[in-house]
Formats: sequence, structure tokens, C-alpha cells
Amino acid sequence: MRDLTQAKILQGTSIVPLTDDALLSNKESENISSEIRYLCDFNNCASLRSLFASQIEAEDRIRREKHQQEMSQMEEKYQYEYTPISRYEIASIIISYLNVDTSKISNLSQPYVTFFTEGKESFPLNVSGYDLLVNVHQMTQETALK
Repeated sequence: MRDLTQAKILQGTSIVPLTDDALLSNKESENISSEIRYLCDFNNCASLRSLFASQIEAEDRIRREKHQQEMSQMEEKYQYEYTPISRYEIASIIISYLNVDTSKISNLSQPYVTFFTEGKESFPLNVSGYDLLVNVHQMTQETALK
């Protein structure tokens, strides 16, 4: 969480969202985003849920209302239960609230890709070393399009 302190998002015991995302470098944005996602993957966002309860509850309220509206317009046999907000979505809500710009972050620099089972178990897969293969494939695709 040192990155949050350096970015002045964490000021003592207060959390202060960024006012200008240009203040952070791409690496700082990536580090903050990665730390938040790690905390959510590690303990199901338990440590962050209380800190960002109002933001998470607001998003959950919007999603529930949208779900109810959709279900009221569907035939009963096609209706489905509301799905609670996932860890990934909670991390995204927090990152968005903090105004951390993730648009320029390359996912290729992350050494792991995490897969989730229906039972919500996670299996991290180390993909370091594959970035060269992906970059070569991407360049090949771009060349083929020209």
C-alpha cells in the first residue's frame, strides 16, 4: 500500500481519490491497480469492502434495480436470479472511485492470469515468458491487416 501513500490517495487514515489521473505514471497506476486486485483475489476483498462500502453498495443498488427491471419485462421461464458483485467487479469499482487510469496498462506485464471455477476457486497460471509470443502474434496480425 506504499503506492497509495506515495500517490497521496491514502492520507493517514483517510482515502482521497485522485483529482487528476495524469499525476500518476503508467507504472504507478499499474502498481495500485495490481495491489487492489491482489487484495480482492487474496481474501475476497474483505479488507477493502469495509473501506469502500458506500461505493460498493451504490453499485450493487444500481445493478439490483436494473436486474429487477429486466426481470419484470421477461417471461417467467426466462428469468434468472441476481448475481452478486464479483471480486473482480469490486476491484474495478474501487479503482474507478480512486480515479486510477487503467486504460494504458498492459495486461501482458502481469505474470499471472487467474481462472475461476464455478465453485469460485481460483487457479493462477504463470504466463511470464509468453509475452514475446503474444507480441509476435500481434505484430503478425497487424502486418496481415495492412
